[in-house]
Amino acid sequence: MSRVSLASAPAVLEPGSREELAAIVSEHAAAGRPLSPRGRGSGLEYLPRIDPESTAVSSRGLSSIVEYEPADLTATVEAGCCIRDLQAKLRECGQFLPADYPDEGTVGGLVASAGDGPLALGYGGIRDRLLGITVVTAEGAVARAGSRVVKSVAGYDLGKLYCGSFGTLAFIVEVTLKLAPLPERSETLHFAGPPETLDGFVRRALASPFRPSALVLTRDDSGFALGVRVDGSAARLDRLTTELRDMAGTFALGVAGTTRGLPWWRHAGVEIAHPPALTRRVVEALSGEEGELKADPANGRTRFEPSGSVGQELQDELAGLVAGDGWLRIRADGETRWRRTEDAGSAAVVRALKLALDPKDIFNRGLIEALL
Repeated sequence: MSRVSLASAPAVLEPGSREELAAIVSEHAAAGRPLSPRGRGSGLEYLPRIDPESTAVSSRGLSSIVEYEPADLTATVEAGCCIRDLQAKLRECGQFLPADYPDEGTVGGLVASAGDGPLALGYGGIRDRLLGITVVTAEGAVARAGSRVVKSVAGYDLGKLYCGSFGTLAFIVEVTLKLAPLPERSETLHFAGPPETLDGFVRRALASPFRPSALVLTRDDSGFALGVRVDGSAARLDRLTTELRDMAGTFALGVAGTTRGLPWWRHAGVEIAHPPALTRRVVEALSGEEGELKADPANGRTRFEPSGSVGQELQDELAGLVAGDGWLRIRADGETRWRRTEDAGSAAVVRALKLALDPKDIFNRGLIEALL
């Protein structure tokens, strides 16, 4: 069967209410016709191609901030709400959603992709911050899981299941998220040195009494550097930056400077999910390739934008490194290919969930198999 890119799927439907969305899903389910959920389409090119008969359905018409409780540090927002708009509203009350996700993306896209970045070290990932979720199921029913409050233990936490499912199990309509106070100060210290030394520094920093908010390893023409972000009060930052500099001195690492923010964590031509302990080996495998490299050694993510093509031998080496516990995504020549390396048991569970929640394969038909 021929496939079409999610980013260039046929004409997009934009329902203006959850009832309208539910009706669209019901009609497609009755006809056995697939549809592809999307937000603003900012990350679709990084997914494999789908069934060309799929109807693209966008959440752009569902973009409201439904309820915001600053005192409770919670917000309930519709899936099509732009990350930029949400963050602007939260900043008015001195709060934010800790997420390394494109500003032009949507909240639904963030949840559907489980788009965590380096800030997950200090603030937890989006699964940790997802309190409640409302979806339209494959039968066209509106269903809710979780709650709008932080302290709730009622029922199964199905929100964790939909998080990271890439729109293959249900259409996300609304989410309730746990927020964080904006830090009084934020500073990123950059330490330059060889990767093996930086690897030792990372291990020491993660084992120390304080927890950095984020770590990002970068490589450019001048070599490798580790960005260490710390957040908090002025007094805390003064203490932590002194400790970090002292710790770096024991590794003979040079201080490359300080910035307010982290190196931008964006999609790249090559993305690898791997156990954090394998970060150094993944980086070493890429050492002979020209291009921009960023790695998150605390959460086990590496992104590499190659200057040229990525050879099959390197792809096989990377896939072998993460065999049994990770995935490799390659974007080249307008195509995105995934190579997942989890064990066969995990794949069987994913297929069983798809069969149970979407037996007609209505949502993003064929995507599950392309991702496995």
